Amino acid sequence: YAANKLLYSLDSIDGAWDKLSAVAELAGVQKTVNIAVLAKHLDEFGFIPGVKNEEAVGRFLVDNVCEYRLNLEMEDYFDFSGFGEHFAEEHDGQFVNGGFVYYDSYKSLDELLDSLESEDEGMSMGGM
Repeated sequence: YAANKLLYSLDSIDGAWDKLSAVAELAGVQKTVNIAVLAKHLDEFGFIPGVKNEEAVGRFLVDNVCEYRLNLEMEDYFDFSGFGEHFAEEHDGQFVNGGFVYYDSYKSLDELLDSLESEDEGMSMGGM
């Protein structure tokens, strides 16, 4: 049943394997039922592939998210690293294998994680 539920959930992520893997790493889960829940909530997470530090996160956000656009004349005076660090704190962001993942929802990440089953028993994905 858990495997079928996971496969059904994976059908809806439209090939976003890297993002799902990053979200599972952020949440610290391997259990199939929990991965299925995360896949169902995948649109509540953001993933920036390939970044390795807060400055790269800040630059990505300023360059790619309309909400954070910056006048080009101001770039020399802007603290991209500080902005990336602030963003990570505000959005429960974490560097994972392959990039940076963060939670972007009106609910808290703790609420979502509390709804997951215990990782102590049951079927798990091992290396997802």
